[in-house]
This record gives sequence, C-alpha cells and structure tokens, in this order.
Amino acid sequence: MVRWIPILTLGAIWCCRAQAVGVPHFKVDDAVNSADLIVLADVKQVRDLGSAQPIQFRNQLLQAEAYSAGLSVRRTLKGPVLEEISVRYSLPITFVGYSGLKGGTRMVFLRREKDQYHLANPYYSNFPATLESPGENTYSKDPADLGLSNMLAVLASPTASTLEKHEILRVDYPLPSNERTTAALRKGLSVSEDRELSERLQGELILFGDLSQLPEAANLLSNDSATQNGREWLLYAIGNGVKNARAVHAIDPFLSSPDDSVREVAVEALWHIAVPAAVPALVQKLEDPDEKVRFYAVRGLSDIANEYGWGGPSEGSSMNTRKSI
Repeated sequence: MVRWIPILTLGAIWCCRAQAVGVPHFKVDDAVNSADLIVLADVKQVRDLGSAQPIQFRNQLLQAEAYSAGLSVRRTLKGPVLEEISVRYSLPITFVGYSGLKGGTRMVFLRREKDQYHLANPYYSNFPATLESPGENTYSKDPADLGLSNMLAVLASPTASTLEKHEILRVDYPLPSNERTTAALRKGLSVSEDRELSERLQGELILFGDLSQLPEAANLLSNDSATQNGREWLLYAIGNGVKNARAVHAIDPFLSSPDDSVREVAVEALWHIAVPAAVPALVQKLEDPDEKVRFYAVRGLSDIANEYGWGGPSEGSSMNTRKSI
C-alpha cells in the first residue's frame, strides 16, 4: 500500500513542491560524475548579485537572480586541492527545484568552466557536511563512497542540526542497505533530542530491516504518544518495510491494537512477509471489523497459498492514500 503522509515540515513542503515540478531523484554516481570538484567546505558570503540572464527550463525562459559565494575548503573528495574557491550561479525566481548554496559546512559539487567554478547539479548542488570521522571509509579514494560516508556521518553526528539531518533523510533512497547505514541511523537515534527526528530515524531503521525498533514503535503507536508526523511515518515503515520472516511474532502487539490503521499496517506487513508462520494471525484477521484489515488478510493468505488474483480492486482505488515523505 502506498501511504501518503501529510508531514508539514520545511523538508516536506520542499518535497511536495519538488514533486509538482518533476525534480529528478538524487543519484550519487551521477552527482559525482558531473562534478570536477567535490569539497567539504565552509560556505560564506553568499551574495545576491541581482538580475541574471534568463534560464532555459524545458520549453520556457525563466527570470533569474545571480549569486556568488566564497568557500573555505576543509576537505577535498574529488579534484584539485584548493584552499579558497569563488563560486557563481543563477537561480530561477520561479521555483523549479533548483537549489543554491546554504551557509555552514557543506558538501559541494562543482564543475569548472574556464577559470570559474559553478554548481554541477542545479537540483542537488550541496548537502550538509561534517568534519567528524565518517567511519571505516575515511581513507577510501572513491568519491561516491566518500560522499555517502559524509551523508551517514551527518546522520550520526551529535552536533549536526535537526534540519541538516532531515535534509539528508529527504534523499534517503541512495543510502545503501547495509550495516554501515543502520549503524549511522542507530547512532543518530541515540543522540537525538528531537521527538519527530527520533521517530523518523526509527522508521528509517525499520525500512532498512532493523526489527529491534518494532517494540518501541508498538509502544509509541499503542499509547498514541508519537507525533502526528512520526505516527504516519512509522505506520508507513511497518506496512512497507517489514518483510523478514523473523518479524512474524514481533507484529503481534500491532494486531491487537484498537486502532484500525495500526492493525491495517500489521496485516499488510504479514502479507509482505508471506510465510506459513503468518497463517494463524491472517486467518484470525479475516474476521476483523475493519475492511482494509480483511483485505490484507485475504491477500496474505492467497499469496502464501500461491493462489493469486484474490486482491479484488486495485489498491489505489480501494485505499485512501496519503503522501509519503
């Protein structure tokens, strides 16, 4: 089930606007290959230089503003080793998903044209960075691996801000599904003092297969103590991310919830797990008062029995969907 989540953070607003204009997904290899220089740098003196030449965007010319910024390089991931860099770029006045430089310590992707550096990717030009050790790949020479290591280091950092961590989580899809990622997410969770960020990290861990987060998620949902955004995110993560057969019994607390939406995602998870051990719980939920719970119970049992075609109407037409961030 696609669960659309109404998260009213600045990052979510950006995501909604970005989706509306068709912003492409961030791909680490593409970002690295398009850049002549990738640095961890302190961004300073971002200046609005006034009107710039119109920018061609698809089939239209958009009015634009010109900007300049100075970078003090702290670490070089790709390209020549420089100490100070001057960067110029333009952004459309109309939002089309392009991003300019933000102040602070950033990972910046640059390309060189003659003697001037410009932003390499108008959509994903820079991300939060930290100079704290990114872990086991500190000495890697692969720029893509170094970039990913920096993103994970930001998530794990005790000093990176909540907004900086949400900026990384906004493009969580290129993060590798491995122990390095889950270790960074666990570290970030252990140092988080923000409830909503903690719930976001718990959901991310569930999506990455960390079943140890299920008891706390069950506690938050059963006690109705999660934030509104965290609740929706945890429901999404459980319904879409729990697929390990070892989770069958860990799902039990969710199945007995008086909340229909909690039981729905629990049975959806059992459907995705699709092992014989899930049959007793699925059979029991055939009598559930909630229609969606019964729907997923039928789907789960039919998939386990290899009798497909019991899904009825498409999920899109049978479910009220909400936007996922």
